Amino acid sequence: MRPIELNAITDFLLACEVFFFAGRFFEFQKEPLSAAWWWNLSIIILAVTALIGGIDHGFLDISNHPYRICVTKVNWAFLGVLAFTIIMTISQQYFSDLGQTVLLVIGVVQFVVYLIFLMHNDNFIFVSLNIAPVMIFLLVLVVLNFRIAPQSLDMIIGILILIVGSLVQGFKVSTFHPLDGNGLGHLIVMVAVVFLYRGGVILNTQA
Repeated sequence: MRPIELNAITDFLLACEVFFFAGRFFEFQKEPLSAAWWWNLSIIILAVTALIGGIDHGFLDISNHPYRICVTKVNWAFLGVLAFTIIMTISQQYFSDLGQTVLLVIGVVQFVVYLIFLMHNDNFIFVSLNIAPVMIFLLVLVVLNFRIAPQSLDMIIGILILIVGSLVQGFKVSTFHPLDGNGLGHLIVMVAVVFLYRGGVILNTQA
């Protein structure tokens, strides 16, 4: 089996897993626009990006379809939305009214600038550079608040594993042939999702 086919399979496996946890998240009562609500939305968007990625690799990439770049950029646009929803999770979890307003403005501006660059850039590293600071910001805040919320250890572990998966994809690690960097990265992210779900269920449910 070729790496490109394994990329599609691992993407579909990731999508199935994340949709499962997104569904589990609906079991928890939470107010709209609360930190838990935004995190639930983040998980759903992550599942959608994995599904689109599977379609991309499994059908368009294999056939070298001329419109593949359009599907790819739609997927990358969803990853921009993911960065925004994570910013809003941070806003509702860790900041007061003023801080929430500032982060909302930052999130909107970041997303608009990201879309503008996305229209003129075909390199995935740009996508990673958009979401990496957001995840690092979240990690720092979780660590700083760890003493008063030690149950957030799952979130810390999940973010760290997610960063490893992103680095594997970014640097195209192909140590485990026929898995390439994408396929291996997807499998690592699958592990991260378990912890990100567990960390998400303890987020604030009040807006």
